[in-house]
Amino acid sequence: MADCSGCHTPDDKYLLAGGMKFNEGTFKVTSANITPDSSSGIGAWSEQAFLDKFIMCRSKQGYNYNPGKQNTIMPVIDFSGMTDGDLKAIYAYLRTVKPVKNIVIKYPN
Repeated sequence: MADCSGCHTPDDKYLLAGGMKFNEGTFKVTSANITPDSSSGIGAWSEQAFLDKFIMCRSKQGYNYNPGKQNTIMPVIDFSGMTDGDLKAIYAYLRTVKPVKNIVIKYPN
């Protein structure tokens, strides 16, 4: 449903390891490594930290409509509409994925 791999999997060898580059015209951004690798992915994130990434956008004050200001194409507003249970299930799944060390430069030149 969330299709995380659509943007976070650069190729079939590195499931959810990030590194896909997006040029949005006014900014460039690279998808994050969301594997449970603790040095380059979300392995050090608590479940609450993961939820906070999305639930902050449940109120209009938690986001803005100009993606150039937050430099992301991640649909956090869409994900914020998921229940806490849905987001926790995604987090639990991501904890089962093979950790991949892949340091990503979020804002390439």
